[in-house]
Amino acid sequence: MYATFDTDSSFFNVTVGGDTDITTDVIELSITEEIGQLLHGNITFFDPAWYYSKLFNDGNKFTCSWGYKNKNQTINDILVKIKNPEEVQGVNFRTGLNVFASNPKYNFGNNGVNTTTVGFYGSEAADDTREMFIYNSGTKGTVIQNELSKLGVTSFLIKFDTQNDKLTTKGGLVKYEKGYKFLLRISKEWQCTFMIGSLPSGNLIGCFVQSNLAASKEVTEFMSKATGSVGNTKLFEYGIGATYPNIISGNIEHHIGENGQGDNVSISIINGKQVVTRRVAQQGTITTLRLDEDKIRKFASERGEDFNIIMKNVIQASSFDSQVYQDKKVKDFFTAEKVETAPQGLGYSGSFEVIGDPTLCIPLECKFGYGFPPAVQKSGDDFKIFLKSVEHRLNSEGYRCTISVADIITAYGSYVNA
Repeated sequence: MYATFDTDSSFFNVTVGGDTDITTDVIELSITEEIGQLLHGNITFFDPAWYYSKLFNDGNKFTCSWGYKNKNQTINDILVKIKNPEEVQGVNFRTGLNVFASNPKYNFGNNGVNTTTVGFYGSEAADDTREMFIYNSGTKGTVIQNELSKLGVTSFLIKFDTQNDKLTTKGGLVKYEKGYKFLLRISKEWQCTFMIGSLPSGNLIGCFVQSNLAASKEVTEFMSKATGSVGNTKLFEYGIGATYPNIISGNIEHHIGENGQGDNVSISIINGKQVVTRRVAQQGTITTLRLDEDKIRKFASERGEDFNIIMKNVIQASSFDSQVYQDKKVKDFFTAEKVETAPQGLGYSGSFEVIGDPTLCIPLECKFGYGFPPAVQKSGDDFKIFLKSVEHRLNSEGYRCTISVADIITAYGSYVNA
């Protein structure tokens, strides 16, 4: 049985144990996919006799499907495809999402109505156990594949600079937590992005790639398999006059002076080497400079000083003109980047409520058209904004999504373009 909303022909279906349909009493279903988090959500039941309080205990497994019963292609859909040739399209619903219950909550309404709200997590966490293990053979890439397999992932995309580095008894990799947290921890340490998605079949796919590739076509197309759709970008438009106004409300920010175009310093690992980058805003222009460690090494050697202390003082200095040592300032240890301008598209993030869309999944690349400021209506490898999270929410008001977006540098601090 499917619960269908006349508002927009959206529907959802919830089954327990493969055949027990419990859709009828569902008040609201919320499902969130987010980079760096397990798939999670909540489901609320009308529960006057506390039936669902007994049916859902911690660890009970169930399956969700959702989307639209009838959503025919319109002329606007065709026009969107012309505007954005790589527009993700092709599915009206999602199926096969296997989850397990966690932390049920029993609610007593002031109107005399009982409801039960059940939290849930994706099936990748169902058999995830904490263990102490030392990887001292194989490569970094095989460790990732092994850990993904333990989580039930059957299809992989593993692509990062050091994946072929060998592990030895002298240079092993220690695991002391659950598999998902382990992969999340080392993804941050190695400046990578780690994601898991659920295929329509119920099987899992996993992605562990260099962070600067998070919004690349290869990654977005791979993760879009979770929806069963075709394409790798999503066009968002707003207001009267838009071809397909799918934005209901929201905001987008340019974080000047934070991760955007202003004074800041970042530390990245590029090709296995630490790179310190300082960006300086002066008179409307941006200068990107790189720390020259050889300058510090030479300076320390000539004066018999500790290289590490000088390096620390340079990195932690609050100003580019700060005095680090006698007659030397921070700027004396930096050299200008060999590019005419700083990377574009830095420092953007946003959140929106949008019309429900089953094709939305992390880390889909986002395009912004009609109704958006010219500054974000850009495209190209130096300006990529992608989907960091999407919440699919279905209730009596219909199907809506809440999404958060960001560019690569805001999300990861990487200065390497995809």
